[in-house]
Amino acid sequence: MDASNRFGNSTQTFEFNHYAHVIPAPARKLTFLGTTPHSIYIEWSIGIFKNFKKGLAYRVSYAWYLANDWNEEEGKFNSEDAIISQIPCRNLTTHPCWNVRHYSSKDVETYEDTVGVNVTNLKYPNVVYDFRIEMKSAIAGDELWSDPAYMYAKTDPCAPYLSPEIDVGGFQIDNQRLDRQDVLVFWKDISPEEKNGNEFQYKITMLENDVESTTAPDLVTNSFAKYVNLSINESYRFFIKSTNAFGSAPYSAELRLPQKDDILPEVVSLNKVYFENGTYELSWSPPSSIYDRITNFTIFWCQSNQEYPSPCSGSLDWTHLTADTCRQNFTLDSTVGYHFAISANSLNSTSGMTWALCTIIHDKLQKIKPVWVTTVGSYFIHLQWKLECLERAVDIKGFNITYCPVDEIDLEHCVQPKETLLVYGDAKTEQANVTDLNPFTHYKITVSIFTNNSLGPPSDDVSTCTLEAAPNMVDVQVEIFDITNSSAVIQWNTPTTLNGLLNRYEVFYNNEKMITNNTIAKLLGLSSYKTYEIRIAACTSLCSHTAPMNFQTSIGTPGEVTKIWVENTTNSTHTKLKWIPPEVLGGPHPIYDVHTQIIQLHENLTIDEFETTGTEADVKISCELESSHSDYTFFVRAKNIDHVDTAEIKQYFGPWSMAYSIDCINYSSMQTIWKVLIGSLFGVLLLLLVPFLCKKAYLKFQQMKQVQVILPIAFHLDVRIEVKHTDCCNDDGKSWKDDNEIDLVSKDTDLDQHSIDEVDFKLLSDKEKAKESKEKCSLS
Repeated sequence: MDASNRFGNSTQTFEFNHYAHVIPAPARKLTFLGTTPHSIYIEWSIGIFKNFKKGLAYRVSYAWYLANDWNEEEGKFNSEDAIISQIPCRNLTTHPCWNVRHYSSKDVETYEDTVGVNVTNLKYPNVVYDFRIEMKSAIAGDELWSDPAYMYAKTDPCAPYLSPEIDVGGFQIDNQRLDRQDVLVFWKDISPEEKNGNEFQYKITMLENDVESTTAPDLVTNSFAKYVNLSINESYRFFIKSTNAFGSAPYSAELRLPQKDDILPEVVSLNKVYFENGTYELSWSPPSSIYDRITNFTIFWCQSNQEYPSPCSGSLDWTHLTADTCRQNFTLDSTVGYHFAISANSLNSTSGMTWALCTIIHDKLQKIKPVWVTTVGSYFIHLQWKLECLERAVDIKGFNITYCPVDEIDLEHCVQPKETLLVYGDAKTEQANVTDLNPFTHYKITVSIFTNNSLGPPSDDVSTCTLEAAPNMVDVQVEIFDITNSSAVIQWNTPTTLNGLLNRYEVFYNNEKMITNNTIAKLLGLSSYKTYEIRIAACTSLCSHTAPMNFQTSIGTPGEVTKIWVENTTNSTHTKLKWIPPEVLGGPHPIYDVHTQIIQLHENLTIDEFETTGTEADVKISCELESSHSDYTFFVRAKNIDHVDTAEIKQYFGPWSMAYSIDCINYSSMQTIWKVLIGSLFGVLLLLLVPFLCKKAYLKFQQMKQVQVILPIAFHLDVRIEVKHTDCCNDDGKSWKDDNEIDLVSKDTDLDQHSIDEVDFKLLSDKEKAKESKEKCSLS
């Protein structure tokens, strides 16, 4: 370059390397040709720069994404949302989350205008890599890179390389009872990018006393497994192995659970205090009985936005602390909450995990949670709450309960001013009763702690509705009108305070009840001239009544006379007829009509009728004519007379009673009647007696014909008596023979032995008598 002015000339030379200032166009036709779990071969076209004299330099940048929404066929994500949240710096190729590799023309494979390179040593199988390819002149500076070309490619899946990490104290004893217990086994979940394939899961094997058990876990999650109903007197070993659709990890993680007597006592009083910016302070007291045996403590934590015992929502992590440590600070992500647990470990045993039950906010009164309703009545609400760890943070003096009625649709805004109830107590106070409330009203209630000089924040709102009560009937006016002898109309106004959903009215009149939804009712079928007591009840789920009112129906039809009788019939001309008044009188003083029907033999019917005010009457009868016979039938009815006004009189007749009849016979013909009756009775008896005697004689005759004639046995014997001449005199001078010489010979060959025995018996008797006589004779 030459320059000149009036003072002289100047010449300068500038060298410009054109090849060093060329910015290539972006790479074209970027694609991949092959994949393995840890490498991807990619290639692209450099176009006209295939003959670029100075050669090109290449920069390959890549970052990985989980293949959660990856479309294998189309080679892209179904939605950009699947990757936006995974790598915040995905558009900044200079950010540390990107891996960058540089290649020269000698490092790549070139075929005409196509360049290829095998990107190896990719860290994770089964993830999607986002490649950015940039080019520049080999002699150009770093500011002259071309615009990047983009491409997605996924590495191949394979079996997991890792099984989860586990700690010696990573178990929790739950629901211990008698000789059984539930056990939770915890581990550190493998990161998603290290699971290497689909269908990833943890396979747990349990050995009981070193023998494989068929008992399967009741629940398996990404960070723990739960076994139920295990024996407390046995030891267990748990083996956790990672598996997916392509195989299993080459090893298993092992956790030992000693039997109950070998497990160390739990750490006591684990407190968790939260400071600002995600800092937690844990403090605890080691069990004094094993203090000298403890070798270290394990502190566990996991993400959770709710207090224990809600489960962890993220992976479990832990660290070890020395045996002389009893307080430790941790700084974690302040945007999420955390659960903390601790275990005390010795050389050959552990206590298992003890969880911090709640979080104390440093130097700040916290709101009570949870608060809930245990019982609701029409006029009260009973509350209960849990202080959890709050009693450790402040000196509680009592509880401030605020409440107000709210609309059933909008439960946020009070429809009346708030009221306050102060309940004095301490950390052991966990319930209160809010009284003097309105029935069937929605209330919003909060509870807060107060100390000597401060009031804590209110709890979350608790909303509930009091129960229904009976309506307030004080302002209800009842009117009775249009009263007749059988009906009346009742009307009333709706109660101002219903205390619930009104579902019916009940009208009580004496022992009857009528149900209606209206405020007017007509009572029908009433008895005439009767006093009724009226009460109106309004009902929700409960009922209340008005004060009783009385009214009387008008005069009307009386009831039926149901009982009539005659007494003191002393002669043949008069009789006294009596009756009982009807059950329904229908008026103050009923009058009775007495109707008599007279039916005489061979004579026409005659009728007599009169009225009376009493319940008895003398009735004329006629039983005087010779051979006269009459039937007298009586009917009685009640009637009422209503003097409506001076010009109108109404009569109401009741029904006639049932007929009552008597027979009337002339007393002069009674002797003849008695004779006829006695003669008739004798004739009847004679007709009945003669056949009886004849039959008895006939039966006797038949019985005598059947009698058998039986002769004495002697008539059947021919007896020959041979007497030896041994003389003896009897009293009459005749001689006896010795009975020993008597021979009996039967001529009847048919005589049986029994008969002969009878004869022998009789003769023997005679023989004894003869012997006595002989002795007497010798003496003489």
